[in-house]
Amino acid sequence: MITVTGGVVMTKTVTIRNVTLGKGIPKICIPLVSATLSSIMKEAAVAIAAGADLVEWRTDCFEDVESSDKVKEALSALRGILGETPLLYTFRRKEEGGNRCIETEDYIHLCQMASVTGLIDLLDVELSVGEKGCRELLAAASSNGVKVIMSSHNFQETPPRQIMADILLRMRRLGADIPKLAVMPKKIEDVLDLLSVSAEVSQSLDCPIITMSMGSQGVVSRVAGELFGSALTFGTAVEASAPGQLPAEALRSVLDILHQDKRRVWAAYFSPTGTTEKIVTQISRSLAASIGIPLRLFDFTLPHSRESVKEFGSEDLVVFGVPVYAGRVPNVLLKYLNTLEGGGALAVPVVLFGNRNYDDALIELRNILEARGFRTAAAAAFIGEHSFSKILGKGRPDEADLKLAEEFAKEVAANLAAGLFTTPVSVCGNDPIRNYYQPRDRSGNAIDIRKVKPKVKDTCVACGHCAEVCPMGSIDPKDVQNYTSICIKCGACIKKCPIEARYYDDESYLYHKHELEAEYKRRAEPSLFY
Repeated sequence: MITVTGGVVMTKTVTIRNVTLGKGIPKICIPLVSATLSSIMKEAAVAIAAGADLVEWRTDCFEDVESSDKVKEALSALRGILGETPLLYTFRRKEEGGNRCIETEDYIHLCQMASVTGLIDLLDVELSVGEKGCRELLAAASSNGVKVIMSSHNFQETPPRQIMADILLRMRRLGADIPKLAVMPKKIEDVLDLLSVSAEVSQSLDCPIITMSMGSQGVVSRVAGELFGSALTFGTAVEASAPGQLPAEALRSVLDILHQDKRRVWAAYFSPTGTTEKIVTQISRSLAASIGIPLRLFDFTLPHSRESVKEFGSEDLVVFGVPVYAGRVPNVLLKYLNTLEGGGALAVPVVLFGNRNYDDALIELRNILEARGFRTAAAAAFIGEHSFSKILGKGRPDEADLKLAEEFAKEVAANLAAGLFTTPVSVCGNDPIRNYYQPRDRSGNAIDIRKVKPKVKDTCVACGHCAEVCPMGSIDPKDVQNYTSICIKCGACIKKCPIEARYYDDESYLYHKHELEAEYKRRAEPSLFY
């Protein structure tokens, strides 16, 4: 699992002239790589005839790139040929796989010059020019209405998944409109890593992304963008600009074929400590593999992911998971859940409880999904390590839970294929829904811990990770001891702190925690419903 945190929520699409990136079939960009102006014009005409959605001019291939007048002349001529087809301006430096060595200052000058011409629509900015250079180019582009594709190319290897995710996230934090990452695989597992990162980051980030695994092994990444979250792919009309590019016409045919089947399995979850995510993704992956359709992720744990309406369709199958808080669906989610648009999608509600009981949480989640237009066909309640404790449900979901989740998914897939299901699915629980579970001491007196918040040890280094993972956005990133809103006691800031610097000292909270640990030592087992 990789850690993904996004930024300020915006639309996930970017529109350039008449082309929208981040919606529907990935768009095809054809690069122009000729050295002379006359050859570039011929390439451009061929690219338009081949149906390019966008055209990239690789100016590092142009023999007169050092002449601003010649570059402007070429841009003007290109604009005349391309019409309303968006133009991406790229100078690819030698260290990023390009054709020329160039000083950083000269690179920045060339890109700034292109930005102010009014003739380009997108500018490629290499992340490796450094934060200062990136910000200068972002400012120049923005002030002239030019969108920025910030890029990183690794022709030697495929970095670890977390590093790839961090690169894409860093680009967005710097202000890129569209982050782009290209890596070189040495084995097929590298390609799978790139695709996995693309899927996770594209669901969590607030903008389109472009990713690719280069070379012959990575060809699948160039055609599977719609399935894994990459908004743009590069195809050739005359000559390739990078290893593994396919002819644009062949690329279009493959994309059209892949686009025909709209079915998706969705793993949708709120999971502050990662336990709900673990079960939901296990069920979803097994369902997707059993049915033979793509898997998409929708993580609505962090606040920015809950600021827009999520819509599903009748061809979707959604595994929808939340943790159990006080025997119910977390009350802080109710307002958001009532904005969902099910659109007739099949759904599998899943709840995860901390070894005590799930009470009415599953039937409550089922009812919410049904009311929002989903058709619930199966359901499950699994166990995860309690958010208060490292003892209660320790290490769960464990290997046995994950195996059962996989078997459950296969059974659900078989039932769906045979039509052996009814909606709404019948589950355990009371309806009308009971009140929230009330902690009590041994004398029966109520324990109220709603306003209790974690404290911070002196060992805290103010890294801000707790603020990044707080699902309510309640921890001030500038002063992590300060809370700006409510604490739901989800455990994220405590369990994810790299130096264990957050803790509770409230007597009532600790009493309740110890009572739970003493009373619920037995191993609770999952409940499955078909």
